[in-house]
Amino acid sequence: MVRRICVLHLLSLKRVQSFRYVRQEEAALLVDKIRAAAVAASGAVDVSQLVVNLTNDVICRVAFGRKYSAQGGGAAKIQATLAELVALLGTVEIGEFVPWLDGSIG
Repeated sequence: MVRRICVLHLLSLKRVQSFRYVRQEEAALLVDKIRAAAVAASGAVDVSQLVVNLTNDVICRVAFGRKYSAQGGGAAKIQATLAELVALLGTVEIGEFVPWLDGSIG
């Protein structure tokens, strides 16, 4: 059910295109952060946490209208909530594979 709602309402082509500027701004900030980290570290940069922060920032800006990565305790709570959401979206509902069961199960 959650996946269906996301696809129909949150991830429709029109909706995704309407927030293109958010993705562009956040991607530009990510490039700046990577560049600054590369200069400071004089070598390889681990971008895994930076990409997680980018994802969280884009999702929060689109959903809530503001970023949470720079706000201490709030950032950890949002990150945990988004991680739980990703886990829930990864679960499979029987109705997705056997549609006639969806109505009978509820």
